[in-house]
Amino acid sequence: MGANKDFDLLYFVALRFLAHKPRTEYEVLQKLLSYQKNHNLNTDESVNSAVIELLKREKYINDREYVNQYISYQAQAGKKSLLVLQKFLLKKGVDKSQIKTTLAEYKGNDLNTAKTLASKKLRSFKGKDISPEKLRQKLLAFLLGKGLPFDDSSDAVDSLLGVK
Repeated sequence: MGANKDFDLLYFVALRFLAHKPRTEYEVLQKLLSYQKNHNLNTDESVNSAVIELLKREKYINDREYVNQYISYQAQAGKKSLLVLQKFLLKKGVDKSQIKTTLAEYKGNDLNTAKTLASKKLRSFKGKDISPEKLRQKLLAFLLGKGLPFDDSSDAVDSLLGVK
């Protein structure tokens, strides 16, 4: 198979992969490599690079936009800490500096997330005979397990329970 046919095939594979949801450059590259391995294609790395570059030029792949959209959505949903978001994006192959730049805009968000999650979790303890100290411990453990910082978790639980 010629390089041009390989390019066209891999470009089509990448477009199909991107049709379902936004992906990072790393994810698309992994998909292309996986496809090549599974279909015994011996293509040069330059073909993969050319496919990725064309997808970037056509704005099918944009890691910066992906990070912004993902963090914005998760920040509004309020279910994940910034640390968890950072780890997820690192696994997606996004550059660490790009993640940190975007996360800096949402610095105070962990406290709001902690308050939201703690108030939801508190409802599950309604009607149960639990001492206030034990309830505080359970809520703190829950929030820390979600990857939220201790200070934000503690402040959220204290304000929710009316301690401070």
